[in-house]
Amino acid sequence: MKNLFTTLSIAAVFLFAVAAHGQVYQYDDNWSEQGFTLKEARTNQTVLEYSLEEFSLQNIDIKGEAMKKVALPGHFLPNDEGAPDLPGRAVTLLSQTMLM
Repeated sequence: MKNLFTTLSIAAVFLFAVAAHGQVYQYDDNWSEQGFTLKEARTNQTVLEYSLEEFSLQNIDIKGEAMKKVALPGHFLPNDEGAPDLPGRAVTLLSQTMLM
């Protein structure tokens, strides 16, 4: 009986984890590591590249309505109630003159 309870508990945790995780989309042909990469920096131009390795769509319940939430590893930026809750990331660029 104890083994049955343990097996059912492990199965329930596994099924909950799979259901909560949702759909995972992975990209194997990235330009570079996930996130921002400085490709070029000149006095008149800065080129940033953003690469994405994976993201997931998680199933969430909002006021009884089933919805999807976009989740990116390392991104966390909840929005105000009623506004889209999309992940975001900020980057600050400083010029050499600002550092002096």
